[in-house]
Amino acid sequence: MKMIIMRGLPASGKSTEAERLVKSGVYMRVNRDKLREMFHFNNWTPKNEVLIISAEEYAAQAAIIAGYDVIIDVSNLT
Repeated sequence: MKMIIMRGLPASGKSTEAERLVKSGVYMRVNRDKLREMFHFNNWTPKNEVLIISAEEYAAQAAIIAGYDVIIDVSNLT
């Protein structure tokens, strides 16, 4: 299995490229911004972020176990 982690400035094309790869049918996308929106409508708190990071890790693991390659696109990656 393959994992691609795309990082860069906002509007640099990460999500566009991730979308193209997902449409190819091989990749599953994991995106913290989408998880934040889904879980708590972008109400950022340190406690919420712990949950988001865990969800990101579990989602990536589940996709790999299911036989998909994973693409993660984030604006800020430390």
